[in-house]
Amino acid sequence: MKHHPILIRVQGGDAVPPNPLPDMDFGDTVEYSTDAQGGVVTIVFQKLSPFRADNAVMTSVSGNETHTVQFNGTKKAFECRCFVALPNGTTVGWQADPSISGGAHNVGH
Repeated sequence: MKHHPILIRVQGGDAVPPNPLPDMDFGDTVEYSTDAQGGVVTIVFQKLSPFRADNAVMTSVSGNETHTVQFNGTKKAFECRCFVALPNGTTVGWQADPSISGGAHNVGH
């Protein structure tokens, strides 16, 4: 099992994850952070989330917490949208398709 620190960079009005995001497997842990001083990361999964064992959709995870990959199957891409709430009260991130404020978590074996 591996731990994946994932830095979400603020670039203008975007919240940009690394491209590509690291490949993950069941039991791996992930922690999201941002380069924006005092910013708070939110990762939204409009469809399924790799961090849930149920079939819930439109779920999210927060930054600065450790999340464990719950998906245990053949390789699957979990699309996400990234957001960073800035200390001044504004939120940057995904606005419309296409956007660099998101990516795919490739999980499984």
